[in-house]
Amino acid sequence: MSVSPLRAPEGASRKKRIVGRGRSSGCGKTSGRGHNGQNSRSGGGVRTGFEGGQMPIYRRVAARGFSNYPFKKEYVAVNLAALEKVYEDGDKVTLETMTEKGLVKSKGIFAYQAKELGVADEMKAGKYSLNKAMTAADIANKIASGDIFVDNVKILIPEGYEFRMIVDTFVEEMGLDRDKFIDIAENHNFEYRFLGDKPEGAKYRLEGYLFPATYTFSRNADELEVISIMLEKFNSVYTEDHYKKAEAIGLSTNEVITMASIIEREAASNEERDIIAGVFYNRLKSQMMFQSCATVQYLLEERKPVLLNKDLEIVSPYNTYKNTGLPPGPIASPGELSINAALNPKEHDYLFFVVSGNSDGKHIFSKTLAEHEAAKKEAFKKLEEKEKENE
Repeated sequence: MSVSPLRAPEGASRKKRIVGRGRSSGCGKTSGRGHNGQNSRSGGGVRTGFEGGQMPIYRRVAARGFSNYPFKKEYVAVNLAALEKVYEDGDKVTLETMTEKGLVKSKGIFAYQAKELGVADEMKAGKYSLNKAMTAADIANKIASGDIFVDNVKILIPEGYEFRMIVDTFVEEMGLDRDKFIDIAENHNFEYRFLGDKPEGAKYRLEGYLFPATYTFSRNADELEVISIMLEKFNSVYTEDHYKKAEAIGLSTNEVITMASIIEREAASNEERDIIAGVFYNRLKSQMMFQSCATVQYLLEERKPVLLNKDLEIVSPYNTYKNTGLPPGPIASPGELSINAALNPKEHDYLFFVVSGNSDGKHIFSKTLAEHEAAKKEAFKKLEEKEKENE
């Protein structure tokens, strides 16, 4: 819809006439009282009487933020059809509905302001976040700039989360389909250097490779997009230097990430990660079983605070109380610090460690079994004393 310019006849006086406030009655239609006291309406605005012919319009706009803003000395042609492309909350919103929602006082006011700002023909389709505190100019500029509302959701995947826990998070937080997520993770052809064939005996192909971080996803993101973004994050963290270091110490990427995942689950203190890594590498060299509770918790799919003797007897390649060497694949998603620790273990002679009992997440490291048994006894004594204090 457009409004044709009205101009004063040749020779007519150019003295301004200010029309008093009127009541909005639709797009470009405003009732008001002219200088000669006559009410007048026009399909495009208010016409004022003047000796010698019609004068151009002058009026003050009764609109939020523009109550004392005079129109120019002519009607303006506004392409309102472009505004029909505005959307809100997924429903088509026209100038009429924006008026009904109280976002603008009238179609005419909004259209004029859009023209004044030079954006009347630049309205862009999309979803916009608008509110009644915004002026007509604010709204026009926002829609013309294409500053669309993006409905995002922030998702935190902590270090040490298992694949099943990551799936649970996206099902609960974003409503993704569990079966589809798992199917894509297991079968989609992701072309990354760090992903080879699924290791024999491994529970999940992408275990350990969905990098733990805080992500911002569109609420419309699907299962493939979410997984791809997380794998790309891993790809950005695990650099060429990591590949070279792994090759230098004779480990595959799968072995590095498997070791890193165990370190992630066992270490609570950052300063101990490389020490714990050194313990496990020493055990590998000595052909000792890892005896990591975290690996048993993984196969149980339950993080028991205390494992039972029967748990330690479960037959599984993940049970490091029954098997020597690394399990077939990662048991969680390690963070960058644990990955670096797996590639840069601290050199020492420790073969054992046990929680210190000081409630600080740190451990006591021992070189011999006798030292380790003494450390365990001391640690359990501290824990028992703390339990009694809390009773």
